[in-house]
Amino acid sequence: FYKNQVNIVATEAPVELQPLQSYVEHCLDKIAREALIKLGEHGGYIYPENFGFRQEGFSYNSNAVSFTKYSDLIIPMWYELEGNSCAEGCKFRYNLPYLNKRNFTMGSSIQEQLEFYIANNIDKCVSEDFFKERGYSVYFGPRNADVVILSDYVLFNLDWPITLKKINNKETHLNNFVVVEKVKLGKIYKNAVAILSHLSKNKAIENSVINLISAFSGVSKDKLPPYSGSTIGLAPDVFWIKSEVKKKVKNMLSSYIQGIQYFNSINYHYKDFQDPLRGSSIIIL
Repeated sequence: FYKNQVNIVATEAPVELQPLQSYVEHCLDKIAREALIKLGEHGGYIYPENFGFRQEGFSYNSNAVSFTKYSDLIIPMWYELEGNSCAEGCKFRYNLPYLNKRNFTMGSSIQEQLEFYIANNIDKCVSEDFFKERGYSVYFGPRNADVVILSDYVLFNLDWPITLKKINNKETHLNNFVVVEKVKLGKIYKNAVAILSHLSKNKAIENSVINLISAFSGVSKDKLPPYSGSTIGLAPDVFWIKSEVKKKVKNMLSSYIQGIQYFNSINYHYKDFQDPLRGSSIIIL
């Protein structure tokens, strides 16, 4: 078939082999979906640990975070602070994967990861017994996967020579298998890069946190400690307990940072809060 200037030719199997072709393509569809889910769960890396990502509590030495406190699911940081000191200016590193393979990606691009996963996991679904139960002796050749990532689709093409033979019959062959997943991976990646660029250049989240702290601070034990403050008359005897301040900041961030939205995205909802503070805390990217 032909889609968006991409040609992938699927070899049509003889009628008697079409059920076998469909069986392998069903497995290809299953493994392709599995690969895409794993890719999404780990921020563009199917196996983050293979590319040096690790999570060590809340240490600055980590370049990944856990999805939840006790989760084994780690998500690589696309924008990472180098070292734990900003004494000479903060330095950051970009860790986002390339979408498509290049001479220097060495298997780290999203395209290459998907191809590797397909080629190395398809045999976990395709069973030799399936062919034998239908009277065929079978020989599997070497596997090679090609993935094409479009804006609205991901095309998976598997070149896998499978030699089949029945008693007293000549050999027949299956060679090529194709599936299309309706996943807008190209668009998702493009938007993710745009968000990262905006956040890293404009410090939108950092500035929002500063504004929130300022809004919730004041010369009162019930508020956060202000950056600076003044009162009229005698200064009140006010002090803050560090552990309580830390708890208040956590609660504030958990309530307000979730208000971050990406304008015009599918799940974007305009929010008209009566509280002017809440309205000003929404970050529109």
